[in-house]
Formats: sequence, structure tokens, C-alpha cells
Amino acid sequence: MTIISIKSIANAKHRAEFSKSCLFSQSDSLAQLYSALLFLLFASIAHAEDYEPLPLLTAKSLFPDIALKTEHYEVMPQVSTDGFLTRTVIKYKHGEFEAVGPGMLKIRLNEIEALTKLEEFESSDEFKQGAGESLSDKKGGIQQLVENPKETAHGMSEGVGRFFKRVGRTAKTGYQTAGDILDE
Repeated sequence: MTIISIKSIANAKHRAEFSKSCLFSQSDSLAQLYSALLFLLFASIAHAEDYEPLPLLTAKSLFPDIALKTEHYEVMPQVSTDGFLTRTVIKYKHGEFEAVGPGMLKIRLNEIEALTKLEEFESSDEFKQGAGESLSDKKGGIQQLVENPKETAHGMSEGVGRFFKRVGRTAKTGYQTAGDILDE
């Protein structure tokens, strides 16, 4: 049989209190360390501009394979950088665009070309003729609705019914296909 003395109980109690105080002091030390690291991080960010300004690059040297000026757009000659990506400004007749990185520059230039072609098409005789025909078709539909409202409503309900039948067939086919895949 083991005899536990009062001295050994006191030592055990002292060790437990000591380990608790060490735990608190370790977490306090970690908190102080994190606070100091955050302070240093923010201080370095605040003074980063004191070291070296970010360079301004030329579009001609960065993008030699891209047309920098056409009749539709102009890429500004100075290109800024954040040290990782370039920021290129493109002047277009409807405003300025910014492209971040060379990949986005190519995309923006293609979009400008597409907008220009769309504007040219909208001013063409074919577009005007098509728009006129579309309006006359709508006018005919509205006239039909006014002159024969009952028949028009009946025709619309038949069209809606056909639509839902097709949706039902598509859903059934999709369900069967999924079942076939699960059976494999």
C-alpha cells in the first residue's frame, strides 16, 4: 500500500499551478509576437513607396506583335505595372478601357474590333431592311390579335401546350438516359 504524504500532494499542486501559468505566459508571448509581426508588416507597407518607384514601360517593347494603333483604337504608349501585371490603357471612340495583363489586352482589342463591325452592320442597308421587316411582322401579329382575339388566344394556348409536351418528352428521355447509365 502506498502512503501519500502531504509534501507530495503539495508538490503536485505546485506543479499543476506552474504548468497553468506557463500555458498562459506562452499564449501571451504568442500574442505579443503576432502583434509585433503585424506592426512590422504594416510599417513596411507604409514605407514601401520610399524604396523604388514602379517602372513605366512602353507598349511597343511589351507587345511587339500587337497593332498598337488602328483606325478604331489606340493603345497608350506608357504601360504601368504593379510589379507583376501590366495595366494598359486603350482609347476608343466611346471611352477608355483598361487591360490587366497581355492576355486581357488581346481580348479587349478583339472586343473593340467586334463592336466596330457591329456598328458598321447596324448602319448597313441590310440591317435597316431586316429591322423594318421585323417591325412589319410584329405589326401583323398585333393586328391579328386585335381583329381575332379569340382565335389568337386559342392558337397561343395550343403553342404553350406543345411546348410543355416537348419539355416532358425531353425530361423523360433524360431520365431514361440517366437510368441506362446507372444500369451499366
